[in-house]
Amino acid sequence: MISADGIGLKDWMNGTSVEVSSFLYTAIALARMVQEAHKRDAVVGDLNPNGILLYPSRKKAIVAKNRKPNPAYLSPEQTGRMNREPDARSDLYALGVIYYEMLAGGLPFQAQSAEEWVHVHLAVLPEPLRELRPETAGPLDGIVMKLLSNAG
Repeated sequence: MISADGIGLKDWMNGTSVEVSSFLYTAIALARMVQEAHKRDAVVGDLNPNGILLYPSRKKAIVAKNRKPNPAYLSPEQTGRMNREPDARSDLYALGVIYYEMLAGGLPFQAQSAEEWVHVHLAVLPEPLRELRPETAGPLDGIVMKLLSNAG
């Protein structure tokens, strides 16, 4: 049973960067959520903060059933411009975008139109997280930037 202490991830982030300690607890909950889907050979798809509910007291996250796609979180495979179907790596890429946003306080890419979002996901490298938040240098920056790489 889901308790009433849930909050939308986007609301929880509140457009600001998250402290590293809070990030770690939330990142683990998000990773477990994605891992549970992948254990069932399912792809979450359309993974973005507007479609995720956090239950901080339970250290749990769930994907909302009524989520809508958001071009800011599309994996390169989901753009329709690659000769590859979305798979588990697509969820990991979206997780990288979410993690980056949580730590940097903003998205790794900026775009104004659907075509620009396709371009940035396929061709633009985000500014390294460690340059925005020096305390993330090392493994944390490495993990987030690896998730954002579109090499699969």
